[in-house]
Parts: sequence; C-alpha cells; structure tokens
Amino acid sequence: MIKVTSLLTLFLLAGGAFGCASEPAPKPQTPADSAAGNGAGGAPRTQGEGSVQVDQRIAEACSLPSSYFAFDSSRLDTGTQPTLDAIATCFSTGPLKGRGMMIVGHADPRGELEYNFALGHKRASSVAQYIQKRGVSASKVGTSSKGELDASGEDEQGWAKDRRVQVLLAD
Repeated sequence: MIKVTSLLTLFLLAGGAFGCASEPAPKPQTPADSAAGNGAGGAPRTQGEGSVQVDQRIAEACSLPSSYFAFDSSRLDTGTQPTLDAIATCFSTGPLKGRGMMIVGHADPRGELEYNFALGHKRASSVAQYIQKRGVSASKVGTSSKGELDASGEDEQGWAKDRRVQVLLAD
C-alpha cells in the first residue's frame, strides 16, 4: 500500500510540475508594432527598414517615405533623397522648425570594428551635410556612430538592415 501511495504521489507531483503554465514567449515585433509606440527602454521607435530610419515623432510630423543605402558606402542614392528632402523641409520651415536632431550611423558586422565605426560616422555625416545644404542649421544637427554595435543580421538580408542611419528627434 505504501508503494502505491508513494507512486501515486510521485505521479501527481510530476503532473503538477509539468502542467504548470510558463510565461508565453514574447511575440516577435512587427513593423506595425514598431509604428505604434516606443521601443525597449522607452526609446522612440523608428520608421522604415531602409538605410535611413526616422524617429517615429519625426515621421509622423513630416509624413516621410523610407529609403536605402548601397553596401559599404556612405554615398546617398536617389532613393534616399526624397526622405532627406522631406526631413530638411520639416526641420527648416515645417512643424519641427527650430528643433534639433541626432543622426546616428550604423554598419553591418563584417568589417573591422574601427572601420565600421568610421563608416557609421561617414554615413551620419553625409546625411547631416545633405540636410544642412537644404536649410537646416548645423547647430541643430548632431552626428554619432554606433558602428556594428547594434548589428543583428546573419545573412545579406539582415546585414542590409544593419547598414543604416537613424534620424532621431533631439529633446
């Protein structure tokens, strides 16, 4: 009888342990989720999967399209120019006139650390120069580089998303 009771108790405990609910895995974030609010840690979310990502507050105020960079390049292509033109207009004569911005360059992880920091800085600087030539005061535009620090791509498609510039609204 003790064996049957012990065995029954063991099965009940095992069933209870395996039957306990665990926390569900976090839902992957979709582009629609990104456009809905703030990111991790309360940081402003950005719009666009291209090489120029824009702070959601800027995107909403300026009605911006997304755009792209070429591989291993800081040169702006024609697809990038409409977004940057809209940003420049918004900050020079539009709803964000007089506000500041921070432009942060990024790179994919395939180069040397120092090279990627320099490339991220070149990307941020090329965007800053373009915007300044269109009427935004240099005193309202800051630049920095994260190089490959935030890179998460593991293939060409992912690396393309790592090669970007973020335009953030300065508070």
